[in-house]
Amino acid sequence: MRAVFATDQSAYCAECLKLLVEFAPKGISHLTLLTVHEREKHEGILSRFHSVDAKSALEDADRSLEEKGQTTAQWLSDQGIPTESKIVAGSVEESIHEVMEEMQADLLIVGSQGHGFMERVMVGSTALHEVIGEKYPVLLLRPRLQEGI
Repeated sequence: MRAVFATDQSAYCAECLKLLVEFAPKGISHLTLLTVHEREKHEGILSRFHSVDAKSALEDADRSLEEKGQTTAQWLSDQGIPTESKIVAGSVEESIHEVMEEMQADLLIVGSQGHGFMERVMVGSTALHEVIGEKYPVLLLRPRLQEGI
């Protein structure tokens, strides 16, 4: 089975990955660790600050995402889950869909924090969109977190 784990590289997603490893899944022949960098959105935000070099800040973010993705992919591979890191620019939902098709993935794995109704209305929910709006199977992970994460 080919799977995609969509991550924002947050501490919460790191806990979700630890939970995935604890599950010791059998049959995952390949995992793509997908990070979507919403460059256009971030560029628009950064352009409002005259003291910030938006191009340089976005390049730094790309480098940081790539380094963290590679480190995490290596850790997962060391845990017995063959993994590659993929960083793409674009909107989250469209990018996940495109990568799922491109990788011919059988399963999407996402962390879901269980936000309340108002937060979903105000900021949306990637996990909710993927479960309701897409045709592929989705595994939602919700680790038990300690306070402060």
